[in-house]
Amino acid sequence: METFFNIYNLTNSVVTILSIAVAAYCVYRIMKRKKKVLLYCSGIVLALVVLILCIRELYKDYDLWYKIVRKPQTYYIADLNLSPKQCMDDFESIIEIVNENYADIADYKGIDLQKLNTIYKERVANVENAQQYGGILLEYFAKLRNNHTYPYFDGYMAAVSLATRKDSIWVTTCQDRDINLQKKDLIVSINGLSTADYISQKEELVCASSDIYRQKYAALTALTSYTDTCIRLQIRRNEAVLDVSVPLYKEDEFMEKFSFQKDSLRMSPQQVQDKLAFIKTKFFKALDDIGYIQIKDFEPGCVQRFCQQMDSVKNCPRLILDLRNNGGGIQGLMTEIASYLLQKNVTIGNLTIKGDRDKCYKGNIYVLVNTFTGSASEILLACLKKQSNVLVIGELTGGDCGFVKGLNFKSRYNIEFKLATSVPPLLPDGTPSEGKGIAPDIIVEEGLPWENWETSLIVALNLIKQDKLKNN
Repeated sequence: METFFNIYNLTNSVVTILSIAVAAYCVYRIMKRKKKVLLYCSGIVLALVVLILCIRELYKDYDLWYKIVRKPQTYYIADLNLSPKQCMDDFESIIEIVNENYADIADYKGIDLQKLNTIYKERVANVENAQQYGGILLEYFAKLRNNHTYPYFDGYMAAVSLATRKDSIWVTTCQDRDINLQKKDLIVSINGLSTADYISQKEELVCASSDIYRQKYAALTALTSYTDTCIRLQIRRNEAVLDVSVPLYKEDEFMEKFSFQKDSLRMSPQQVQDKLAFIKTKFFKALDDIGYIQIKDFEPGCVQRFCQQMDSVKNCPRLILDLRNNGGGIQGLMTEIASYLLQKNVTIGNLTIKGDRDKCYKGNIYVLVNTFTGSASEILLACLKKQSNVLVIGELTGGDCGFVKGLNFKSRYNIEFKLATSVPPLLPDGTPSEGKGIAPDIIVEEGLPWENWETSLIVALNLIKQDKLKNN
């Protein structure tokens, strides 16, 4: 984080203090009517110039710090209150910020930013209300094709979790007892559209760097909306076809009505199956030569949790490191964890991640990943893939390592949005750090929870078992 927080730069602070002291001393000498008044006046002018330059740098650092760490205010599109003219003025201010900060990334991605801006300015010019404008903003930011670039709009969600394969969606759990949905229900249509068409339509609003992430995210969040408070479904249950209305809730309403965390609705079918795998796989608990660590994110507290788990498994010759559904977090926390896994330093772009051969884990590491492994977790994965003791198992990752330094901005009428501001570098193996995803060494396709299929965890356990038999 020290890269971002130059406000704490000691040299700049010391120069600022010295400039104030010099200016004060020169004023004091002039007030005493000492000789060399011209010299002291020159000293005051010089000190003020230096002081202004220092304050300017401090302001730049503060402004950068403010854009990174402040908590943005979110809105429901229905609550936007702008006239059509204000919508145009607001969008022009967004275009100005995007042109200033995103132009290089757009060139990198092959996006004609000028053409894109022109198309969406014409659309904004024809809006009748702010709600239409909000929908256009969602599409505009999705066209910028970056996971770290999006408007801060709140949405509505259902108490239903889903599983997907290609263009099909099934219900896995339904916590809302007022809805006639059951496990294994196949969703045939949503709001009158076929499931495939609805997913394609929803993809237009997903801010993502890769197509695979965009498609899967759109499918698994099919029962969410930025504008609707109810979604109409047609489902197939065995041989019957049923029509079902599904209510959507604001987050506070959702948390009040249901006593569980909303993230539980986003649990991957793999995670459900893996819980069963742990119960059924007796040797996993019985033997002390296999370690398992799941890193859910890189948010405050993750380093302490990781270190506690690492202390208990550091002597195991084999470690399963689960990065599935880890969407990233604070890059500095990831680098702290990386030092326990990397055998040597790894440099990607301007970032050097320190490894320590003496303290790092020495055994074989089996890393589990999926489409929702992204941002800082992809950086860690890219570094680990260079090591001979690492095997990566699962799906192609999300394709946005998070090197883009996403900052928070406000439009003219205080619509807040996050925007990537730097071109992503190449990974150590020469592949792009954004837009492609990191390929696993062993591909394991995700199945449905009620199917008898091998998850990446089961594949890792079987490989370990084979390796142990070979060495015995």
